[in-house]
Amino acid sequence: MILNLGDFFHADNGTNRTPTSGATLDVDGRFARIAQVGFRAMVRCIRRALEKHERVIVRNNRGNHDPHQAFMLSLALNACFEGNGRVEVDMSPASFYYYRFGKVLIGSTHGDGAKLADLPLIMAHDADADWSATKFRHWHCGHFHHDQLKEYPGVTVETHRTLAATDSWHKHQGYRSGRDMKAVIYHREFGEVSRIRCGVDMLEAA
Repeated sequence: MILNLGDFFHADNGTNRTPTSGATLDVDGRFARIAQVGFRAMVRCIRRALEKHERVIVRNNRGNHDPHQAFMLSLALNACFEGNGRVEVDMSPASFYYYRFGKVLIGSTHGDGAKLADLPLIMAHDADADWSATKFRHWHCGHFHHDQLKEYPGVTVETHRTLAATDSWHKHQGYRSGRDMKAVIYHREFGEVSRIRCGVDMLEAA
């Protein structure tokens, strides 16, 4: 599963402002160019995953920076891999995503909506049948751009870092989180068994 936690695109359109508050964003390049590069990067990720796995599931969460671009990315990827029975692009516009893998239940949302502490009960409500049939339940969120994990009864809620560079607003606010992405490996019977971290320095050195 390739799980895009949201804000894959820093800006949703050529105005280079956040859709809700209108805050100015640091954007490097033209909107059309950024959209093309982002699309090609995700296609590359999917094709690499297909070299190792029989089936690839892609979920692009909408972020507060890219609510429309996230869906357009899914739309483009779905068209690109149409007819490929090994690739499934989730097309739901819902803010919350759930996937059951054996005794594992994975939930994901960007993290700008419901409070993190409310996610366990939201999962129990939205995916009640899967909740009762699973033992290992996990939320994966973005938005905060730093690692944090809290264990609640029956479920963990985790936020992750981003590969993106810090913009001027976050720099001014004093944010200094690291930049990386992770592969989390789940066993269908025993839950998480391993994870692999890839930092941006490793990518730059490749």
